[in-house]
Amino acid sequence: MNQTAEELLKLSRAEKNARKRMRLLAIAQFLECKNRTQVANQLKISRTSVNNWVSSYLEAGLDGLEARKAKGRIPYLSAQQQKQLGEFIESHSQ
Repeated sequence: MNQTAEELLKLSRAEKNARKRMRLLAIAQFLECKNRTQVANQLKISRTSVNNWVSSYLEAGLDGLEARKAKGRIPYLSAQQQKQLGEFIESHSQ
């Protein structure tokens, strides 16, 4: 969490993931003594997103800006049923 705004800007330029790049830019601007509303207005994103990103950054540093894996929907089939279905498809697809 000891990065400067300039270091975060360099990281954002090298980042391939557009969403993470936006997070890095937001944090860099925040560290340049801009308030969260100004950052949101300048980047044309919601202030809630900026608040969440800044809080995550302050708690966990750069790791806090990583995207979390979406949970997704709970499968209808159990693990055993999924295995049986996979075997059925394999045996009947040839």
